[in-house]
Amino acid sequence: MIKARQNKLYLGFFSWYSRQLMKWHFKTIHLEGEHKVTDAPFLAISNHFSWWDGFFVQYLNQKKFRKNFYFMMMEEQLKKRMFLNKCGGFSVNKQPRELIESINHAASLLGDKNNLVLIFPQGKIETKYRYPFVFERGIEEILLRATGRVQILFIANVIDYFSNARPSLSIYFRQPELGDRPGKDTIEQAYNAFFSDCIAKQKET
Repeated sequence: MIKARQNKLYLGFFSWYSRQLMKWHFKTIHLEGEHKVTDAPFLAISNHFSWWDGFFVQYLNQKKFRKNFYFMMMEEQLKKRMFLNKCGGFSVNKQPRELIESINHAASLLGDKNNLVLIFPQGKIETKYRYPFVFERGIEEILLRATGRVQILFIANVIDYFSNARPSLSIYFRQPELGDRPGKDTIEQAYNAFFSDCIAKQKET
């Protein structure tokens, strides 16, 4: 298991590079959600349909929350891009022992109120047309192992092209109140309801 190692030099460059990529590739970027001030760390949950997904959440974090950004990614992908490790990336794979190590590492990061930890509970990249989402149980285990209060953050990234060569990106977010240590099924149902609301709003644009 590869633990996250943040390096200020890498973080500064990666933050700048991410912003430039977003400007180059998207015609517009729209953020919609209510930012509630809290002193709790964030466990961010996002849909996972593209290579871009981590960049989307980092962009949202920079604009709204400004927490230390950490993210879980598949070990074989992280090994190919080890610079991401110095930007907050840590690994996960399906081997039981290493999976537990990854869950424990995510939970330990949630011990700091200044951190935002991103996971993709679908467990893999899926077509953006697959819905409703089915989550794996790792999210529940992370919350059970975390100490103190954790604020869950729902994120939905939606892309439309309309008549433009470059797509428009909408990033919807919500800080749901799900009680203390909600289970996987509760989180999954609440996220699917949130995503449905986002798609309804998107249809109105």
